[in-house]
Amino acid sequence: MASQPAVVRVTLTARARRFARHGRWREILHNGPLLTAIVLAGTVAFQILYLIPASREVAATLLHGDNVLEMVTFLALASACVLGARLTFQLRRDGHPTLIWGFFLLFSVGLFVVAMEEISWGQWLFFWKTPEGWKEINRQGETNLHNLPGLFGRSEWMRLTFASGGLVGVLAVRRTSLRPLATPPSMTGVFVIMTAYILLDLVDDLFDVPWLFTTFSSMSEFMEMLIGLAAVAYFVLKREELLGPPLPGP
Repeated sequence: MASQPAVVRVTLTARARRFARHGRWREILHNGPLLTAIVLAGTVAFQILYLIPASREVAATLLHGDNVLEMVTFLALASACVLGARLTFQLRRDGHPTLIWGFFLLFSVGLFVVAMEEISWGQWLFFWKTPEGWKEINRQGETNLHNLPGLFGRSEWMRLTFASGGLVGVLAVRRTSLRPLATPPSMTGVFVIMTAYILLDLVDDLFDVPWLFTTFSSMSEFMEMLIGLAAVAYFVLKREELLGPPLPGP
């Protein structure tokens, strides 16, 4: 007879698998207006949390690097990388055009690099010391690329590239050859929100603006988290579109 902990473990595993395959979150991903409303409400609510003096310290702590939002971002990017890699190999095995699985492969590799940059290639998790030669040229003394001279302070442009790329991907549906790569229509609003916030962040960097605008720069970690989650949603929806929805099961 199985022990009580083993039964609980099996039950939790079954529930997690059922939620991943058939949870209501999949319906939300297909519902563009609802998905947009949820993302917009969450984003504005978090910004208000930062604006209110009584809760600003809590929001600032969450937005600080090496904290909750950054870990969620890393996990989302890593999950998207795995989903993208699995989709790539299945499409290649099934004989889909090289353009399709090749794009997904490059996208997955890019997500892997960004995910590892989030945790300084493991340094943030395992706390090993930065090599002295690298420490001297890294603006924050960490083992990563985005704090090197020439890249430091330019992450807004990287975020804008992703968000605007998602909007361009919406138009790809007009070309038959690119349709398998196109951004799912239900995600259009999400990419509009991210692009708008990132552009307002850039306005703060380029011009002398009122204090309210400076809070958009403070939301950069939140935008990175949305980028990671959007990448997960993209691959989940593309897998359903190209390979079909998850099979019914327990």
